[in-house]
Amino acid sequence: MHMVKPLLLVFLLGATGGGAFFAVRAITGQEGDVHPSIIAYEDALKADQLKPRFEGDVLGVFIAPPDNPVPEQYRGARCAGSTVLAPWGQAGQFGLSIDLPPKFEFQPEDLNTGVIACDGHVYAARWAYHFRSAGGGVGSVVIARGEGRWQPYDVAVDGVEIIATGGRPAILLEPIAPDLANTSAVVMFPEPFGMTSIQAAGLPMSELLQIAELVGNATR
Repeated sequence: MHMVKPLLLVFLLGATGGGAFFAVRAITGQEGDVHPSIIAYEDALKADQLKPRFEGDVLGVFIAPPDNPVPEQYRGARCAGSTVLAPWGQAGQFGLSIDLPPKFEFQPEDLNTGVIACDGHVYAARWAYHFRSAGGGVGSVVIARGEGRWQPYDVAVDGVEIIATGGRPAILLEPIAPDLANTSAVVMFPEPFGMTSIQAAGLPMSELLQIAELVGNATR
């Protein structure tokens, strides 16, 4: 997966400082409020950081912390020029037709939405959604399909799980604190062209898995 836009890069850092930012924004109703869930999340984050980190191949997808080198075979095509937004009609193999529940509002103007091309070559398509989290904040879901089979995610060894959803095998990068609705998590489907990923912040695990089932069924 190519990381083109800054907001997507921040989102992908789920279990690092970027993830903590999303967690706080998702569970604070007003500026300055200190919600008990923030304290619980910070405690869980400290405990998680003491665990060994995952680096390696799962179902053909390379997962490692963001600063770790990525083996060439997982990267996909390199971009030598500038990235641009292409028309949706050019999404090709990365296209996806799916209806999420009404609470998830598609964001057509979001930096994480669009068909991405470089040097005339389309290599990814992404869909961003916002929703109201349980704490009254704004949560995010990004569905991305593209070349490359790698995920820059700082996750503990015991936070990587192979699951089956929507009739397909998938990889779950578990949230740091599964019992809290504010933490971030990722589900990934290996594809012939690369990978489909669902990245969520501020979403309970049960709802993320419901979305994963919809995406799995739509991409079989």
